[in-house]
Amino acid sequence: MPKNRKKHVGRSKVQPHTKKFLKDSEKETIIQLDSEGLDVESISEIINHTTRQVREFLKHIKNGIKNNFSIEQDLIIMSHVKNGDISAASIAKKLQDKDWWMVRNRIKLFRRKFPDFSLLTQSEVVRILHQNEKPNELDDAMSLEGVFDFPDDGLW
Repeated sequence: MPKNRKKHVGRSKVQPHTKKFLKDSEKETIIQLDSEGLDVESISEIINHTTRQVREFLKHIKNGIKNNFSIEQDLIIMSHVKNGDISAASIAKKLQDKDWWMVRNRIKLFRRKFPDFSLLTQSEVVRILHQNEKPNELDDAMSLEGVFDFPDDGLW
């Protein structure tokens, strides 16, 4: 490598092949350093994680993102996919409290559980994906029947 060339230009100092999860102590450190006003790059160097991990963790904390889907959110995702909108990022923007990778994985789950998407009804989605929920929540969801009408355009 030439002497006048910098080693880490615009990259985090974490090696690209190392994938580590954030420990609870590191999460607390991130929250503390963010409240002190440090930027994402500085925080990532201090805790030795990628800037993407730090940025996404802070986004989850600030936006209250949780990785569990309500019945309404599943029906919204199902309607978008049936209408041909399979971009996880665009669907996630409409849901606002879900990240793009959560929506992508939920779409994959739909395709795994329901191979023939064109014959899928709302009640089947609720019955299969939300079978462990309380009866009142299921009754509320069944009252949404017909709210998300799907065109029969043969996309699936």
